[in-house]
Formats: sequence, C-alpha cells, structure tokens
Amino acid sequence: TVVMTRTTDCDLAPDNSKHPKTDDLTKRTVLMSRSNVAVSISIHQNSFEDNSSCGPQVFYYEASDAGKELASSVLGALKPNKEYFILKKSTSPTVIVECGFLSNPAETLLLTDKNYQDNLAHAIYIGVTDYLAQSPSGHLQ
Repeated sequence: TVVMTRTTDCDLAPDNSKHPKTDDLTKRTVLMSRSNVAVSISIHQNSFEDNSSCGPQVFYYEASDAGKELASSVLGALKPNKEYFILKKSTSPTVIVECGFLSNPAETLLLTDKNYQDNLAHAIYIGVTDYLAQSPSGHLQ
C-alpha cells in the first residue's frame, strides 16, 4: 500500500504559516509516522549552478543503517547526509531520490520523457521491493 503525502504540487503548511518549509516538512514526517509505513521515498529533481552536473543520486540519513541499505537497493549511488529534515525526523527507513538534474539540458529532455519517467519509477519500485524482501522485519513476503 502506498501512502502519498500529497497528490498535487503544493506544500502542507498552513496558509498563515510563519515557517512554511519547516511546517510542510513537519507535517510530512508526522503523516509518515502515523501511517506506520515500511519505508519512505521522497522523489525529486535536482538542480545545480553547474549545468554539467548530471545523474541520479540517493540521499539517506548517515546514522540510519536501514536507510543506507534502502538507498543502496534503490539506486546504488550513495550520498550520506545529516542535514535533511525529512531524513532525520522520519521513523521509517527513508531516502530522497534525486532522479536527475533539471539544470542539465540533456537530462531535462530525459526527465520530461514519459518512457524515461516510467523507467525511473520502475527502478525505484524494484529497489524498494528488493529491500523489503531482504528486510529482517519481513515487510514483504
């Protein structure tokens, strides 16, 4: 079962929020915790001032062995990080998947291609199911 934190391009912060980014991330992690999910995947498109930067990346919380295993299973391009709020505050193994760089013109073309998007989604799916199948907690049997 998939639990979506949102289905439109919006944030979860209240309209009158003084700290919309923090409130949005807090609401996402609360929803993830309440849903008792086996894993959390946050999917993004990257950007960098150097338009030659390219390729997918997976970030995980450096203190989370399960997050590292999930990241390895999802993509293999490991980038530990100790700053991302959603990685630190979630109760399930969590990764952020950066599918590519919108600042790179060649990758922008790929990232807007339906077949490429389907292949990315399938790769994430395979990584998650492989992780769950090997998980000692037996989330997938």
